Amino acid sequence: MNLLKAHVPPMPVFIKCGKGSFKQSQKHFWRTFEVFDLLIVEKGTLYMKEVDDEYEVQQGEYLLLAPGLRHGGFKGCEEDTRFFWVHFVFPGSYTLADNKLFDWSHVLVRESTFTEPADFLLHIPRYGKIQNKERVENLLDHLSLLNHSQSPMDKMKQQSLFYEGLLLLQQEAIQLPTSAERVAEETIHFIREHYADSALTLTNIAKELLYHPDYVSRCLKRVTGLTPVQYVSRYRLEVAKDLLITTNMDLGAISTEVGIQDRSYFSRLFKRVEGISPREFRRMREKEVARPLQEGRKE
Repeated sequence: MNLLKAHVPPMPVFIKCGKGSFKQSQKHFWRTFEVFDLLIVEKGTLYMKEVDDEYEVQQGEYLLLAPGLRHGGFKGCEEDTRFFWVHFVFPGSYTLADNKLFDWSHVLVRESTFTEPADFLLHIPRYGKIQNKERVENLLDHLSLLNHSQSPMDKMKQQSLFYEGLLLLQQEAIQLPTSAERVAEETIHFIREHYADSALTLTNIAKELLYHPDYVSRCLKRVTGLTPVQYVSRYRLEVAKDLLITTNMDLGAISTEVGIQDRSYFSRLFKRVEGISPREFRRMREKEVARPLQEGRKE
């Protein structure tokens, strides 16, 4: 079974959901759909076929059927079967790729800047077992109840609940060893305590934590999608942005404060990551703060 991969944003769009059931010996009809059809079995077993691939989708499992691929039941249910169905589309592009191992380092494609959103690559196995069955079923029940509401707010809420469900399927598919999580947490804590040290490197981080540098790098990237060097740079910039907003410190002082001795490098790094220079960032935030005050005086 392959893997659904899609860049977000733009976000997938929820269309409709509901509950279905088949009595013993009944089966799903055949069709070619133009939207994604997510089936989650609550009780019993669905015997589904997509093109030439057959699946026995048992209680607590799900199957994600793709647009344009003919699907239907290849066998009648052996017992009364209940399931949830969810229809949705991707406004952007998507691919159905081989189901290879993946982790969080494959999810974050590009960090956000001050002017552009981050780019993520959503990974969802098209067939799998749900680990947190109760949470998923509660979310689906809530999603179904909102079908009956005429409130625009509730209809908008369906979109966010649906996306939360997709993220949950992705999260369950990414199995992180506890050792990797522990090392990543230790590394993050150490970086946040010592980011102002201009001599901070992967080598001395690993030495202080008593791990091999390659192991530290591998664990942090699996959990956050960033290498230690990238994480240090991103964290220093987050602190720098806070100082640009909350203090009158000049750029040289801020650069030194966050552990970057070369002011020119600090400015280049800031612009490469945020899309604007530190001075432009400060002016933009000053204007944002001043605008409500000016509007208040007019009133």
